[in-house]
Amino acid sequence: MARGSHHGGGFHSGGFHSSGGFHSSGGFHSSGGYHGSGGHYSGGSSGGGSGGGGSPEEFFAMIFLRGITFVIVFLFWGFSEDGLPGYNIWNVLIFVASFVVLAFAMKDSYRYEALKYAKNNCMLKDSSIWKKYNYMEPSGTVSDNRTWASVKGNYYNIAFYDKEFGEENFKKVRETMNRTPKILWVGKSFFIAPVIISFLITVIYYEAVIPFFENAVMTDEAFAFIDAATFYFTSVFALLTAIACHVVFGIRDRILHECALRIIEDNVASVKREETEEFIKEKTISKWYHTYCPNCGAKASSALKTCPFCGTSLEVTSFDGASAGSFRRIKEKAESDS
Repeated sequence: MARGSHHGGGFHSGGFHSSGGFHSSGGFHSSGGYHGSGGHYSGGSSGGGSGGGGSPEEFFAMIFLRGITFVIVFLFWGFSEDGLPGYNIWNVLIFVASFVVLAFAMKDSYRYEALKYAKNNCMLKDSSIWKKYNYMEPSGTVSDNRTWASVKGNYYNIAFYDKEFGEENFKKVRETMNRTPKILWVGKSFFIAPVIISFLITVIYYEAVIPFFENAVMTDEAFAFIDAATFYFTSVFALLTAIACHVVFGIRDRILHECALRIIEDNVASVKREETEEFIKEKTISKWYHTYCPNCGAKASSALKTCPFCGTSLEVTSFDGASAGSFRRIKEKAESDS
C-alpha cells in the first residue's frame, strides 16, 4: 500500500469500513476515525445481493411498490444487529427520501400508458393522455368536446378515443414527441431501475471503490472528502434520479398541455371550416330563378319555378346582362313548390 506523503508514516484508511461482516466496530467509523494512525486497510467480508429476472416493467414495478417497506424492514433488521455494511442512518434517510420522491412522481404514471405505444407509432384506441381529470372536463378549459386543456395550469386530456379526431390527435402527439428530447418520453423503469440498483449495490460499493483512493497520495482533507463522497454516492445518486423523474414528468406535462391547446385550436378550426364549406355548398347547389318571366315579363312569386301566365321555366341559365334584383334563389324546403 502506498504511503501518504502528508501522513507521518501512516496510511489512508476509509472511515466507513465494516469489520467482520454485518457488524461495525465503533459505529460508522473504523478505529482511528476517518484516517488510521499507522494502520492499514482492514479487509473484512462485504455483503452482496442478487437480482431477479422477468419482464422489466413488471419486475421493477413490483419491486418499487414494495420498495419502501423493504428498505425499512431490511435496514431496521440490520441496525438491530449493530449495522449493515455500506449503510448508516444518513444514507438510509436519503434512500427513503428517494423512494418518497419517486413514489410521488410515479403515483399516477399510468396516465401516460398510451405514450408507451405511441413511441412505437402504435395508437392505443379507446385511450387518452391526461393530467388530473380523466375523461372529465373541469371548469376553466377550452375544448373540442373530447380533448380539453385548462386555461390556467397544465391540466389536459388528449383523446385518442375520439372517433372524429382520434387519429389526428395521435399524429400531433407523435410529432410533438419527435421534435422534443427523447428523455422526456422514457418509460418509468428508466427511473425506477437506477434507484433500486443503487440501493442494492450500496452494500458492496464502498468496500469495492475506496481501496483505490486509500492507496493514492493525497492530503487528509482531500481523502476525507473522497471518503465521504464515495460512501454517500449511491444514495445521493438515487435521490437525484428520483428528483430528475419528477422534473421530467413535470416538463412532459407542460409540453402535452401545449400540444392539447394546439390540437383543440386545430380541431375547432376544422369543424368551423367544414361548417363553412357545407354552407357554401348548400348555397351553390341551390338553383336561381328569374323574378320576372323572361318570356312574358310577368312577375312571379318567390316560390314559383315556372311562369303562372305562360308556363315558361323561370330557372336562370345565364346571369349575363341581368341585374342583381332580377333573380332569386329558391330555398330547399320550397323547391318542391310549383
